[in-house]
Amino acid sequence: MEDLTDLRRNGMRLLAAFCASCFAITALGAAWASSGWMPVVLALVLPAGPVLLALQGRNDSSARIAMALAVISFPMIWLYQWSGAEMMIDLHMTFFAALALLAVLADWRPVLAGAVVTALHHLVTNFAAPWLVYPDGGDFLRVVLHAVVVIAETGALIALCVQLERLVIRQAEAREAQGETESAVARERAAVEAEQRMGRSEEHTSELQSP
Repeated sequence: MEDLTDLRRNGMRLLAAFCASCFAITALGAAWASSGWMPVVLALVLPAGPVLLALQGRNDSSARIAMALAVISFPMIWLYQWSGAEMMIDLHMTFFAALALLAVLADWRPVLAGAVVTALHHLVTNFAAPWLVYPDGGDFLRVVLHAVVVIAETGALIALCVQLERLVIRQAEAREAQGETESAVARERAAVEAEQRMGRSEEHTSELQSP
């Protein structure tokens, strides 16, 4: 459906602009954060491919999932950039915001991909590198709490994306059906008019031939 394609293409471009804004925020934060320039490098490299796909007009399923992974990478980068800072806990809210933004793609797959990556990030870093996820060390119960919230949000977003996709498709089908009906009516009208013209022509011919 062309409408759904346009919607997703615009969503890809919107998320590409979001990635560019997040890169600028990361670069600006490097002036105050103590983690150096590696977060800035990551913020430039990780979304580069998906952003390029969006600029090329790509909006297929693989491109949408790649964009979702790029968007969800920024909260991870910011946790790394501000590791040990008081605001680190507050930065976890950016995961929920990033997941919500993925709904602009009108596709449940990127939302699910973003949620899975978020869950894996929290679970792995909680044990392998707790300083990358919480300022006061690993906390499995906190990971479980965040997971519950992510699952709830993901379920709602998936339902929203499915409904939006179906709505766009139904509207496109309704317009197509209306167009076909109008075309059929126009053809029928043209046939009637042609028949009437032929009838008048035959009457005129008969009048000329009559003595």
